[in-house]
Amino acid sequence: DKTGGVLGNSTQGVWLHDVTGVTVGESATGGLVSQANVIANNGVGVQVGNNGDTTANYSINNRISGNYITCNTALGIDLAPLGVTTNGPDGPGSGSNNLQHFPVISDASFDGTNLNIVASLDSATNSAHYPLTVEFFTDYYAETSNYGQGQYLLGSVIVSAPGTFGVALESNSDVIGANLSATATDSDGNTSEFCADLTVPDVPTQLVFYTQPSDTTAGATFSVEVDVQDASGYGVGSYSGNITISLGNNPAGDVLGGTLTQPASEGGAIFSDLVLSKAAAGVTLIASADVGG
Repeated sequence: DKTGGVLGNSTQGVWLHDVTGVTVGESATGGLVSQANVIANNGVGVQVGNNGDTTANYSINNRISGNYITCNTALGIDLAPLGVTTNGPDGPGSGSNNLQHFPVISDASFDGTNLNIVASLDSATNSAHYPLTVEFFTDYYAETSNYGQGQYLLGSVIVSAPGTFGVALESNSDVIGANLSATATDSDGNTSEFCADLTVPDVPTQLVFYTQPSDTTAGATFSVEVDVQDASGYGVGSYSGNITISLGNNPAGDVLGGTLTQPASEGGAIFSDLVLSKAAAGVTLIASADVGG
């Protein structure tokens, strides 16, 4: 519009009907791909075919790759018949873009440098033309079907056979909490719908003493605070497991008293009644936590 805002269509942003071999965006090569078209604020982002199509006018071999697809009120990519077209038992099959199956994402975790993804493809070799290109996207728009859109392209991978595969895509902490989705495109250019979203979790990887005393005296209470952080050093407020304090270096055979285990609250715990039985130099504390809390 005149203010620079993005205007969309109430129906389709892009509609491919009774066409073959069209490319919307750019061809992926297995690495990072620059994003081509902004397809946003529509009903359907990209619609391929229409309800009632027959073999005489199926729209096939249409590649939808490397685009910025977000904030559409219906699906980001919709292969007719309209609505989420789930993966059939033996597909792909007959229909728009041969009803190319989408990938299934089973796990994702951010390690501070890469987003590590585990996904799978079930397209049979006798019905899909391998290799398939799988593109991974993040999005922050909550599409009501929970089948994704593709706001930010993370990268792509070439998959040569059905089954489970893993990929590590360079990323940053912005992926935490985002909706992760993907598409698959066969060697003929048939692109699938977006797969179901998986929210990238904030994974705790380290414990940090946020506050601790530099010294104390035997029999006097002292306090420490322990925070749970992810690989980037950000607090993981969702962690709710138990955190335990114990002695590390202990040259004088000290005994640590007080409440030594606390349930985490908002990703941390305060131990306010700790006490040492002896006065000694070089005593250190160790924090540990439940796995998967």
